[in-house]
Amino acid sequence: MPPTRSETLMASRPNPTSVIIFTTQLGWMGIVWAGQTVRGLTFGHDSPAAVALALKKHLGRTLQLDIVRPPKEGEILVWKPPGMGGRPGHMAPGESDLIHRLRAYAEGKIVDFTDVVVDPGPVSPFRARIYALCRHIPYGNTMTYGQLAWQAGSPRATRAVGQCLARNPIPILIPCHRVVGVGGQLVGFTAPGGLPMKKRLLQMEATGCQHGEPFWKIHLSDQH
Repeated sequence: MPPTRSETLMASRPNPTSVIIFTTQLGWMGIVWAGQTVRGLTFGHDSPAAVALALKKHLGRTLQLDIVRPPKEGEILVWKPPGMGGRPGHMAPGESDLIHRLRAYAEGKIVDFTDVVVDPGPVSPFRARIYALCRHIPYGNTMTYGQLAWQAGSPRATRAVGQCLARNPIPILIPCHRVVGVGGQLVGFTAPGGLPMKKRLLQMEATGCQHGEPFWKIHLSDQH
């Protein structure tokens, strides 16, 4: 029997090449990479072990972290699948840059992630449209589920939009926290921390828009 479309897409996706776990002001974060593409992201955890458990679904197996002592503040843990090679703990330039930007975002700086290549996995065309549109909601702005459904060409699919965002495997980079209910009601956030975390992110971005400076300007000034 020929493979289904979903099976074909799953088979064509690259295997993870590294997992990076690190601390931020939004808790421990973890990123699953396949080359220079982000396949998964989780945040808001209280330990590397909690990150590893959350990333299990992205890897298809349990992530075995060889942690012999409590991680130090600011430490970055790099895991590579057996046989991938490379120096232990080594990060590619794109990986270290994204960590730098995510930490800046967690500190309340204005950061744009739309240039980061992401792969949310084998998804339907509708779900792919929702993720693509969601990625372009600007920092500090919000959109309702209904507005996102209308932009996707399916104005009656408000509930389906919510279901798509509830399964978002790459929060922050696909900023589903910027999608709200009618009248700005906070609903439907499945990331660690739930609705209080969604409120925290939106308040942080609102404050950043009032008092902050774009991170790329700060970053450039740091280089000179």
